[in-house]
Amino acid sequence: MSKGMRIMTEQLNTIDVIIEARDARIPLTGINYQFEKMIKSGWSNRAKLGGITERIVVYTKRDLAEERYEGPLIRSFKNLAGQHVVFTDSKNDKDPRVVQRQLVSIAKEHDVPKLNVLVTGMPNVGKSTFLNALRRVGVHKGKAAITGSDPGVTRKLTGTVKINEDPNVYIYDTPGIMVPFLGHDEMGLEMGLKLALTSGIKPDLIETETILDYLLYKLNLRDAAQHSPYQSQLPLGKNYPPTNDIYTLLEDLGRRIGALRKGGIVDIDNSSQFLINAMRHGKFGRWTLDDFPGNGEDSVDSRVHSTLKTHIDRQQHNIDNENERRSKSSILKQEKREAAAKRKEKHKKRQ
Repeated sequence: MSKGMRIMTEQLNTIDVIIEARDARIPLTGINYQFEKMIKSGWSNRAKLGGITERIVVYTKRDLAEERYEGPLIRSFKNLAGQHVVFTDSKNDKDPRVVQRQLVSIAKEHDVPKLNVLVTGMPNVGKSTFLNALRRVGVHKGKAAITGSDPGVTRKLTGTVKINEDPNVYIYDTPGIMVPFLGHDEMGLEMGLKLALTSGIKPDLIETETILDYLLYKLNLRDAAQHSPYQSQLPLGKNYPPTNDIYTLLEDLGRRIGALRKGGIVDIDNSSQFLINAMRHGKFGRWTLDDFPGNGEDSVDSRVHSTLKTHIDRQQHNIDNENERRSKSSILKQEKREAAAKRKEKHKKRQ
């Protein structure tokens, strides 16, 4: 991860536009504030020289997230962070075409014959799929980047891919290198579980049982006015009673889907994979995992704005604390090296 970040930072001097891809199902959890520092570092000289430094935040997989949050998030990111946000479904040509036209507009506005664009983001947010969609709507050509469901399918910076002619717009794809700083508190753990549910981190980092127990917890908390009962969205039947026990659910689900071993024993691994795939493939409908709490009188705009501001402040606080901890650790290591050097010098004098 650090190697990829270093390569990308070095490359930013030649990049005009950054497209940061995030998963629309986790609009807050997917924010990486360390990335802001990387942009400032990589683009500092370019900005001083008057080079193009434009940025677009693209929330992918909008077809899997709740539409009611799109407008409020676009407005709140603009007001609180100065970020231009677009929601896209790469399967719908209309969405990537909006971004493609924005890139062409930037090139024409700055009167450049060639625009270099970098697509980056967390693992498995759909960067390569989005790049392929841009190529499809821009130059009417097929797949240029490998896609897959496992984090880290794109292993290294690819060559340039042309997505428009006259003006020429070229895009670089990157590995999924931007896992956000989660913090060490309970909220940080929950963010990690959301990333695991959406394939943002490797599945072996958190036990499957823990991930699915959290999924069931979230399913039971869903607003019935906005979502259908999860029982009816699984092959359990609408009369299946709600449960808080993940093992009960997996046992019953395994029997319904025929995930049985010899002797009629339920294959828990099989039913677990069925359940997590149901989540990742949208079987529970359009569902945004991040919450935007408030009272009944608060508008969606108000709740999104307030929650985003709190999230930004919390993440910055965590990052500042982490930087302070690392600074103290660095000072302590330096003091130990100096003390060791003094002891070595004294030893030489005695000899």
